[in-house]
Amino acid sequence: LSVRWEDLRFDVEETRHYFKEMCRLRLSEDHFHALCTRTEGWITGLQLAAMAFAGTEDADGFVTSFTGAQRNVADYLLEGVFQRQTAGVRQFLIKTAILERMNAPLCDAVAGRRDSQQMMETLENGNLFIFGLDDHRTWYRYHHLFADFLRTRMQAEIPEEIAALHDRASEWFERNGYLAEAVRYATAGNRFKRAARLIETAGRELFRQGDFKELRRWVESLPEGTVRRSPVLCALHAWALAYLGELEGAGHRIDCAESALAKSENPTGVRISAATGSVKAELQVLRAVIGIIRNDEPDVTGLHPGIISLFPREELALRSYASVTLGFASRVAGYLSVALQHFHEALVVSDAANTSLVNLNARLNIGIVNYLMGRMNDAEENFRRSIEVAGERRWLRSIGAAFLRYGLALVLQEKNRLGEALEELSEAIAFLEAGDAYGFLGMALVERARVHIALGRHGLAAADLAQARQIARKHNVLRVSFRADLLETRIAVQAKDLVKAEVFLEAARNSFPGEDWNDRPDFPEKYEYFLMEQLRFLMARGQFEEAAGLAGKAVNSAAAAGRGRHVIEFLVLQSAALNGLSRTGEALAVLERAMHLAEREEIVRPFVSAGRDMIPLFRRLKNGEGARTAAAGILLALEDRADSAGDKTAAGSADEPFHHREVQILRLISEGLRNREIGERLFLSEETVKWYLKRLYCKLCVRTRTEAIATARKLGIIAR
Repeated sequence: LSVRWEDLRFDVEETRHYFKEMCRLRLSEDHFHALCTRTEGWITGLQLAAMAFAGTEDADGFVTSFTGAQRNVADYLLEGVFQRQTAGVRQFLIKTAILERMNAPLCDAVAGRRDSQQMMETLENGNLFIFGLDDHRTWYRYHHLFADFLRTRMQAEIPEEIAALHDRASEWFERNGYLAEAVRYATAGNRFKRAARLIETAGRELFRQGDFKELRRWVESLPEGTVRRSPVLCALHAWALAYLGELEGAGHRIDCAESALAKSENPTGVRISAATGSVKAELQVLRAVIGIIRNDEPDVTGLHPGIISLFPREELALRSYASVTLGFASRVAGYLSVALQHFHEALVVSDAANTSLVNLNARLNIGIVNYLMGRMNDAEENFRRSIEVAGERRWLRSIGAAFLRYGLALVLQEKNRLGEALEELSEAIAFLEAGDAYGFLGMALVERARVHIALGRHGLAAADLAQARQIARKHNVLRVSFRADLLETRIAVQAKDLVKAEVFLEAARNSFPGEDWNDRPDFPEKYEYFLMEQLRFLMARGQFEEAAGLAGKAVNSAAAAGRGRHVIEFLVLQSAALNGLSRTGEALAVLERAMHLAEREEIVRPFVSAGRDMIPLFRRLKNGEGARTAAAGILLALEDRADSAGDKTAAGSADEPFHHREVQILRLISEGLRNREIGERLFLSEETVKWYLKRLYCKLCVRTRTEAIATARKLGIIAR
């Protein structure tokens, strides 16, 4: 019977017992986990860690820096393990120390040997800090601390060979189809020319899957001059920056790409790795996307149906992305059926490419167009089926799947299923935060604030709106500030603070410079959103005549563009204005028309948002012959809202679900960590931690950290 490494490893519970009971050291739960992970349960490593910690008061700094390069660990490994090996084994260990994982052919290529399989089996049988990663004795890796030690020895003994070792590793991984690892070893070895070539290829796959954090990290690991010489690298970097909310930086990278293209058209020795026409078309699509992210307004200067043909037939992701931008341009121009056609084309092409980002983006836009048309049942079915597809293809943790949850939440709000909408938005926000997708995160926060307002949770809504505005300011995402201004206009109108409402309404109006848009015969989609809040403001000021006329024009505009959902809302607002003028018969007729359009699609929210003044009209419709069933349901929702308004206006509600990030923060403040320290631990900015704390205070109905900890423990959210 042989005793192997796995049989001797300490688990977290044993690690905790060792440090607390045996060594009497005061460490946090996170420290136990970190040291167990770092030492991989190696008992001697834990003993060395305890000895080293005894001489320091900075637990966080110690745990973070505890490596195989530390003197006591290195001395142990050198004296007790490394020096006892033969010269051949020591040479093998040092030359393969750069590898995160290894197999025999890879080690043969890197170390210049032919006996690596036998060598690794010998090391494994001797329990020499090496682990098998599969059941076939193919892939192995070194213990973390041992690898740290070996790399230190490598720097000391063969510094002149390190770059060549990385080069050989990169070549092997590229030759065997592991492009991500090929890039990693090329950049680690400062082989930037090779890395640039690899990133032009491998970076495309990250783009297709929407992994923009990793894509940015790769490109930014290269020297600036290397990036500037490649239009493809500049374009990839611009995509990453755009989706991560760095819109100014994305625009700068597009300029760099165009400059590189201009140089390539006059022979200067610069090698261009993609067809010039394709890259130029990509930059046009990218400019349109930046316009959408910034202000819902695609730059259509270079967009035309023929742009798709400028991409190679095998470049399915970019072809389908071009279709998405064409679809969005058609949507904002009011041609919804044409937009749907473009989005479906993008879906078909991206399905063939199996690219998550553009595929889920196409699905999102199909759902949004159905939502705008007032086809809520089709939209809900589209979003739910798309989320199922994301699950089947293992895309659920992508930012594209977060987009779908956002879209589904819009539909659920229309059906007055606010709890479900809140759940979807919170899931979306968690993934958007994790992916640093600030361009879309701000929109999701505003929408969640809208749901909180509908539920009477004004404190939580304020926290979400404040965080959304911070994102809008920092990243110049104008569509977020526009939505926030409109929501705050509605909040102020509901609170009868018309001075504040006018300030926010004017801020939103600044998105439409120039002529008086109210005099136009038709309105763009974005302006119709503005009109909804302007109409509420006019009625709050008693200007019912003006509101009734403007609402009638808005109904005609929305109907002409096929925006059925807007038609319903404008009809409800027109009915409210007529009711304010005591033209009850007309108000009832208009309201009944809206209900006929909404009933089949289960649209409820525009009616509930109209407020308590509409209750008498719904009571009359309930007793009439027409939309009796729909009126009864809406009346029930309105009366329930009115009856419970006083109970739900408190700052928050402790029964709202807590997400893992919130629980992490609660645990860390219970350990006495400051905001900056929490941010460093969780890789969040200090400002983001503050917004989380505001939300937690609202949810727990508390005012201080001490109260938050006590309440969280009482509710069982964190351990006592």
